[in-house]
Amino acid sequence: TIGKPEFIYDCIFTDIKKIIMDFGFKIRDIPLRFMSDFEKQEGISFLIIAYTNKQRYFYMPMKAVREFYNRAKNGGRKSVTFEETEGSCYEIEHNEMGSLHFLECLQRDLLER
Repeated sequence: TIGKPEFIYDCIFTDIKKIIMDFGFKIRDIPLRFMSDFEKQEGISFLIIAYTNKQRYFYMPMKAVREFYNRAKNGGRKSVTFEETEGSCYEIEHNEMGSLHFLECLQRDLLER
């Protein structure tokens, strides 16, 4: 089993908010609106998704966040699976002290915009 991912959403320069979710996670309206507004002001919005039982961490670019949100709003699957996370995100390297090195993922995101 995959277990329960920790779902963290953040926009650069804001406080991280953490929510424990079951197997998949849903992208909610309020965080998405906040992130979209932040991007309109030339900010960079993204999600960091932590599957702590697997010790795997992912950076989800805003483009993917919107795609999953729109799929749910248009009647498709409401949650994002681990496999979809793996296929649409950049995996974040981390060390044994728990530091997440997401800046390389941020750089990739910026280059692909």
